[in-house]
Amino acid sequence: MNFPTDAAAFGRKLKSLVTSHRRFIEQFEHSLKSSKHFLSLADRSMEHEPESTIDMLQQIREIDLLGHLQRLSEEFDGLRGALAASPYWSESESYQAELSNLAERYEAMQSEAADQLSRIDTLLQVLHA
Repeated sequence: MNFPTDAAAFGRKLKSLVTSHRRFIEQFEHSLKSSKHFLSLADRSMEHEPESTIDMLQQIREIDLLGHLQRLSEEFDGLRGALAASPYWSESESYQAELSNLAERYEAMQSEAADQLSRIDTLLQVLHA
C-alpha cells in the first residue's frame, strides 16, 4: 500500500476505504438476505422437488459468500492496519467509530454466511439420504 504523503491525501484514502467497504457490505448484506430467502424456499420444496432443491442449494453454495466475505474482511483489516501505521493516523479520529462498525458488520456477515453454509450442507445431506 502506498502511504499518503500528507494529511489531505490520507483523509482522501481513508474516505475512499470507508466508502468502498460500506458499499461492499451493503451488497453482501443484500446477497445474504437473498440466500436466506432461497434457503427458506429450499425447506419448503425439499419434499416436492428434491432435484431442483439440490440444484438450487448447490448453486448457492458455489457462490461462496463466506469465502468472498472472508477475503474482503481480511483486505479491510490489512488496509486498516496499514493506515494505522501511517504518520497521519491521528487524522482518522472522525472515522474510528465507522471503521469499528464496518469491522463488526464484516464479522456478523461472516457468521451469518457460515450459518447459511452449515444449513445448506445439512439440507444437502438430508436430500442425498
